Amino acid sequence: MNSIQKIKLNIESLLGLTNSEPTFFSSISYYVKKLHESMNNEQIDVDELKFLINKIEEFYKKYRPSDTPGVFYISPKQISNSDSIVKEIYQLIDELSKKTPEEIEEELSKTRKKVEITNSLNIIDRRLLDSCKTAFDSKDYWDFVFKAMRHLEIRIRKKANLNPEDTGIGLITKAFHIMNGKLKIPSCETSSEEEGFFHILRGIVMFHRNAKGHREGNIDKKRALQIVQYIDYLIDMVESSVIR
Repeated sequence: MNSIQKIKLNIESLLGLTNSEPTFFSSISYYVKKLHESMNNEQIDVDELKFLINKIEEFYKKYRPSDTPGVFYISPKQISNSDSIVKEIYQLIDELSKKTPEEIEEELSKTRKKVEITNSLNIIDRRLLDSCKTAFDSKDYWDFVFKAMRHLEIRIRKKANLNPEDTGIGLITKAFHIMNGKLKIPSCETSSEEEGFFHILRGIVMFHRNAKGHREGNIDKKRALQIVQYIDYLIDMVESSVIR
């Protein structure tokens, strides 16, 4: 993964976090959205990227703990959840600004090829694609679905900060149960919507993950793509979730 791909991935994560807390991030939401747009243009304007990330960095600096002796300060949850992402974007853009136009164009060319592969499978999340594309290329569509399901669990576990032994239905319950789950989806306006998403995750684990994980079988390419593309959507929803 080159620096441009890393910047894009981090910006996507930052955009999801700022969208989930629109009031708190209201003063920088425009800059985050513009940063996202700029990184997805055909050509990259490094000066524009630097201007936008500096605006975002100024906002984050105000909330970071100082080195003043005897002063105890805890950053707001919204900052602590995303500060490392902003720091990495800032560093990567700074490194990008030191490259020649030819070096930047070479990275862009590699990124375009990656996007073409992603679009051919209609899978947006690149980490999901990387986790299961080998199985797809080898035409092992059963394993293609299983690896995608395993990646979904990994993303839920990481987002909820749960333990490696948390898997399957237990993982889904700890992460998204409407009464005591660690995560919630900000776009859900009612408890029934939250419950619906919880049962969607339970259902896909019980119907697809368990079967693919515990026995061998066959599935055709079209059906496998339908399942994995839906997992792609679920991962997008998981990434939009916030601590309850």
